[in-house]
Amino acid sequence: SVAYAFLVEVSMIFNSLGYDGTGIRLLLLAPVPFRRIMLGKNLFYAVATFLNVLLLGICVRWLFGPLNLLVVAATLLASLYVLLANLAVGNLISVYFPHRLEFGAFGRGRGARGMAMAVGLGSELALVGTSAVVVVIGQALDRMGLVLLIFFGLSALALAGYLFSLSRTERILLAHRDALAEELCRVPGAS
Repeated sequence: SVAYAFLVEVSMIFNSLGYDGTGIRLLLLAPVPFRRIMLGKNLFYAVATFLNVLLLGICVRWLFGPLNLLVVAATLLASLYVLLANLAVGNLISVYFPHRLEFGAFGRGRGARGMAMAVGLGSELALVGTSAVVVVIGQALDRMGLVLLIFFGLSALALAGYLFSLSRTERILLAHRDALAEELCRVPGAS
C-alpha cells in the first residue's frame, strides 16, 4: 500500500514546477536562492508522504491488528529512502522536462510530460523493487534487523543524492531559465 501511495505522488514530485505556470517568473525573480524554493516544495511533498504513510499504517493496524515493530520500522526507513530518492530525481526532471499543468485538467502525456512520467515510473519501479527485494531477502533469512541497517544505509545514500541534486538543480535552472519560463508560461492549447 505504501508503494501505491508513492506511485500516486510521482506525477507531482516529477513535475514540481508544473502548477506554477506564469508564477514561475516571480519565483525566478524572488530574492531567495531557488534552492530554498525547491526545498519548500520538497518539504510539502515530504509532509504529504508522511501523512499518507501514517494513514495507511492506521488502516493496516485497524484491519489486521497489532503490527510487528521491526516491520513498521523497516517500512518507515524504506519510505524515507524512496522519498529522498524520488525528490532527488524529481528536482532534476522538473527542471529538465518542465510541463505546464492546469488544475482539474487532464490531458495526454506528450513531449516533456511524457518523458517526465516515463522516468518517474521507471525510477519508482526501481526504488520499490529494490525495497521489496531487501525485505523479501531479510524475511527469508529471518534478519529484519539487517533490513533496517540496509534501509538506513540506502536512506543515507539517498540523502546525499538529494542534497547534490538540490544544489545541481539551482545551477541547471539558472542555465535553462528562459526555456523553463517559456514552457510554463505557454498558453494551454497553443503550440
